[in-house]
Amino acid sequence: MLLVILATSKTLKFPVLTHTNYPEWATRMEAVLVWMDYWALVTSNENLEEDEDDGKILRVFRKRQAACRAEMVLRVDDSQLSRMSNRDPKVVWDSVHCACGFSSRLQLRHHFISAVTIKDQTMEGRIREVHSRTRRLENIDIAISDKDLVVVLTAGLPDTYSTVVITHLLNEEARQRLSDQTEIKKEEYVV
Repeated sequence: MLLVILATSKTLKFPVLTHTNYPEWATRMEAVLVWMDYWALVTSNENLEEDEDDGKILRVFRKRQAACRAEMVLRVDDSQLSRMSNRDPKVVWDSVHCACGFSSRLQLRHHFISAVTIKDQTMEGRIREVHSRTRRLENIDIAISDKDLVVVLTAGLPDTYSTVVITHLLNEEARQRLSDQTEIKKEEYVV
């Protein structure tokens, strides 16, 4: 993914938010808002105090909120604009996180489970692709068990791999059974 910094402004270009790229978008969007000194508006660390009803302070604060929200609005797909209607950037961020975080999790899980081998893809390429999908899930705190990883790696393989896969799985099962038996014997010996 190529990120481009425009020389004439503080704008960093990256893909807009869609229903499938929330984890990457949120990371980049946070970085932009930190870089532009707007992140405190999203985290509620920058608020107007009740006694700050001075017109000038209020105008500056509202202008910063509007600029922060504008940065987010300009970085979403049209399908996400409905989540951008509030003027408070914290409310906008929370709305996007709540809606897109959940849908991205579902989409990424589906994408992981339905991984198929692309025609002429090497085994190394397949393993890299599945591991990349695994990392994307782990980046949003979704744990993938070793068994799930093996199922996904083997389920999308062409039939020509079936003998190799079955042999490997049987060998792995035998190795684990032997390991379990060895642990039991060690425990018996210790007792």
